[in-house]
Amino acid sequence: MVVGLYGIIYLEIARAPERGWLLAAVGFTGKVLGPIGLVQLILSGSWPASTAILSITNDLIWWIPFAIYLYDAWPFFKSELTVRREA
Repeated sequence: MVVGLYGIIYLEIARAPERGWLLAAVGFTGKVLGPIGLVQLILSGSWPASTAILSITNDLIWWIPFAIYLYDAWPFFKSELTVRREA
């Protein structure tokens, strides 16, 4: 279910990339929190260390593209916030 919901979010970002900063920030947060949760599970012994490959292929690999997009989209998002405050 979560993957499907993220898919809808990413579709909206692709449709209007200049307005997708906040949605991408939510996705990036998930990509950061996922590995943190996995580390906790591995350290507690609930999951084997071999499951770290899941985090590498599903989360960590996406940090760079998300960071680049968020960096590039930030000026437009910031300008929209300024316009809304003035209105």
